Amino acid sequence: MSENYSFKISKNKIDINADSNFGIIHAFTSLEQMLWDQNKNLNISEISDQPFIKYRGIHIDSARHFLPMKVIKRQVEIMRINKFNVLHWHITDDESFPYVSKIYPNLTNPWTNPNNPTEKYVYTMAEIEDLIEFSANLGIRVIPEFDTPGHTASWSGVSKDFIAKCNAQR
Repeated sequence: MSENYSFKISKNKIDINADSNFGIIHAFTSLEQMLWDQNKNLNISEISDQPFIKYRGIHIDSARHFLPMKVIKRQVEIMRINKFNVLHWHITDDESFPYVSKIYPNLTNPWTNPNNPTEKYVYTMAEIEDLIEFSANLGIRVIPEFDTPGHTASWSGVSKDFIAKCNAQR
């Protein structure tokens, strides 16, 4: 989907043209950056912009280092300001499976604070859905990564037959 936009600031109005909602979001982001100093007026100007690279993303790893949802949302807001469009979210790994599965509830293996093992954290389906909607409204796609076929030690709590036991011989 196109993220191109242009706008023209004249004496009494601002005309914005965009091919999609994402272009409009980027146009408003540019205007917001131009208005950073509230004591200054916008100069009469014209801007036409488009992304040089289609996939502009970052990667976070909350399987090894749990991040509260408010921290992830803050990161998404920073991504919007910088016109990034993909959040690659490494949500599970050997260390934890901090996702509450409706189909396999025993799959949940909370992230445990190494400094305080009584602190355990998970992401609920409602929190994940909220993050996806929040991000989409800012023009950012969330790609959750459930790391398979490797890095599945955290899945072993489902049942004794849930993970294949492979004996590596050298």
